[in-house]
Order: sequence, then C-alpha cells, then structure tokens
Amino acid sequence: RVYLSRRNALAEAVQRYLGGVATFDLPPGGMSLWLGVDPSVDMEAWAARAQRAGVAVYTGRRFDFHGRPRPNLRLGFSALGETELEEAVRRLAGALPR
Repeated sequence: RVYLSRRNALAEAVQRYLGGVATFDLPPGGMSLWLGVDPSVDMEAWAARAQRAGVAVYTGRRFDFHGRPRPNLRLGFSALGETELEEAVRRLAGALPR
C-alpha cells in the first residue's frame, strides 16, 4: 500500500506540473514511472538542470543498448515520501529547458 500511494502521488504530480510535456501509462507494479517526453525537449540538458536543482533522473539514453538519445525519463518512487515526490516533480518542471 505504501508504494501504491507513492506511485499515485508521483503520477498526480507529473500530471499537475508536466502535463503538457510528459505522458505515461500508470504501471500496475514496479518502483518507477516511465515518462514519454515531447521529442523537442533536450533530455540530457533537462537531466543536468534537474541534477543541479537536486533531482536525479535517468534519461532513456541510459537504458538504450547503444546509448542513443531517447525521449523518456525514468522516475523512481520507492525511496521518497509523497511530499518529497511532489517537490521533486515541481523542481523537475522548473528545470525544464524552455
């Protein structure tokens, strides 16, 4: 129940702060949410800016066998509480390159 609550909190925060930029399918299990991101967004720049804002994210490049850029972000939710997840997504949205 704890992880379900965290997953739902993360999903709500993503919809609230990143609804125009990112999409996702709510996973039935697991400990992360995969976002599909508008291809016009420079994923590596966004991840670097997020890191400077105190939010660590993995871009799709990390999961591509050949290291190719991918328009995805992987957001884990197992280690943070609901309030922390919302703050992380708020910071992530603030780090979005415009």
